[in-house]
Amino acid sequence: MEQNIIAELEKRGYEVINPFDREQGIMKAAGVERYYDDPSLELAKAIVQSDIGAIDLCDGIFAWYPPNTATIGTTFEVALVPCYNADIRTDLVISSGALKQIMICCETKHPFLWVFADTFYLGIENFFKDVNLKEITAKDQHVDPI
Repeated sequence: MEQNIIAELEKRGYEVINPFDREQGIMKAAGVERYYDDPSLELAKAIVQSDIGAIDLCDGIFAWYPPNTATIGTTFEVALVPCYNADIRTDLVISSGALKQIMICCETKHPFLWVFADTFYLGIENFFKDVNLKEITAKDQHVDPI
């Protein structure tokens, strides 16, 4: 599914940086196959540093929350984007000046994900159909999206 998502994002004109590709290199260098089982603090720091570096390089983030999968790191990454945007808005950080966009694909409208998202796809099938629930909701309620 991951490759299908990447292909769809590329078809829409996005250049994709897959954090899992970067993490594989870090894990290989550390001699670890799966970091979820029992990561060392050093490995955890390296992965977090790499993922934050990827956010820094990007104009936005696509966060997919597959059913029945722990996505703690993804949630932290989504939460970091408004911090970047606040820095851009207040000129605390020299940046491209463009706000980072958040696209979220999730099976449920979790309140925090729903609020943070610029684009929200309720389920993977709606991502592939490009059905943004925030646009639909805004039109139905006659309000601007958050």
